[in-house]
Amino acid sequence: MKQFSLWLVLFGLLLVGCGRGAGERLPKLPEDKTVMLSICEEEQYSQKYLYTKKEVRALNKALDQASVQPVDDWTIPEDPWPVYGVYVTDLWNDGRELDAACFGDLWVDNQGQAFRVEGLDMQALTDLFPDGWKEGKHNFLPSRQALALCGGSWNEQFMVPSDLPSPQTDVSMTLDDPSNGLSWTLTNLSRYEFFHGNGGYASLQVCLEDGWYDVPSQFSRYHTDEGHTLPPGESYSSVFPLEPYGDLPAGNYRIVFPMTQEGGSQPREVYSAVCFLILEDGTFAQESLV
Repeated sequence: MKQFSLWLVLFGLLLVGCGRGAGERLPKLPEDKTVMLSICEEEQYSQKYLYTKKEVRALNKALDQASVQPVDDWTIPEDPWPVYGVYVTDLWNDGRELDAACFGDLWVDNQGQAFRVEGLDMQALTDLFPDGWKEGKHNFLPSRQALALCGGSWNEQFMVPSDLPSPQTDVSMTLDDPSNGLSWTLTNLSRYEFFHGNGGYASLQVCLEDGWYDVPSQFSRYHTDEGHTLPPGESYSSVFPLEPYGDLPAGNYRIVFPMTQEGGSQPREVYSAVCFLILEDGTFAQESLV
């Protein structure tokens, strides 16, 4: 009987160890990095940066009080606002940042984690830091891709519609072979000279029912400041990286590249674009519509 009781005690400790005591906590924020807090309403956005170790320690203490339970199947309520954000740049050595969205009792981040949270009042947490809040733009919605792809397909509620006019037709943009990666080439077929940056300035958009939308990435895409000229008859090539986007659902996408047209009375901001399909099996195919 004593041996049976001992096994019951050990089994109970094992169950406790599988819970929060086994490390089920919200991510601990590094004290040597800048942390940004944000509050996003449907039409209003504000943010505040935490620069000091004391501030980040206070934030970590509040986060550590929460009781969390990992969840795989989560949904977004019809009215999720406000959405609170916790953003940390360069969280790991590879430069990937933590970008978390908190709404209701859910914590969702760009690391693929989702938690049901108890004991965390995000409004009270932001009230710990009353000074220094600034208004921002709604396109800084935290963990936007995780929210926009909840359910496996794009949700326009959490996406930014493209405000670009029709693409420049006399500067062609082609994919060399989409099945072997998104290597693209720009060719100037006009009589004007164009100025542009490097390939890092290219962006990704997806075509939904009512138009084109910017595709949110899981992690920031960085580019260096370089200047290039594209004279008439010349070409420029680059490769568009998909690693920051992760697995994208099937659909009609396009790569968009901005340029400045020289000549005429004044420089003019234009862009070129090339479309491609992501098929249901995850492979790529050429698409001619823009």
